[in-house]
Amino acid sequence: MKGNIQDFIVTNRILSIMQSILLILGFLGVLRFLYGCAGSHDNPVIGWYILFGGSFLLIFLAVIAILLVPVSIANLIISITIIRLSGKNALAIVTLVFSGTLLSLLVIPILICIFL
Repeated sequence: MKGNIQDFIVTNRILSIMQSILLILGFLGVLRFLYGCAGSHDNPVIGWYILFGGSFLLIFLAVIAILLVPVSIANLIISITIIRLSGKNALAIVTLVFSGTLLSLLVIPILICIFL
């Protein structure tokens, strides 16, 4: 049973790393768009950049949100399983809170805004 818990803990850490990478990618996409919009306003290309860059940013955020949904749900399930098998595991509790908060405050509102 101890080896089984260790497998769950390794899976939990891998899923947490995947969540962090996807969040960083989304943040960098938003920063890149804002950096392009902050250019000089006398340049006529900026309007086209805002138009097409904004649409690409929405598509990019939709892809990130769609990828985060199964990773967050899987991480929630793995965290609950670790807590049930091993009792109080601090990493599993932190990951459970992180995944639930990420899913409810970030991913679901982005998907609702994009697909409505």
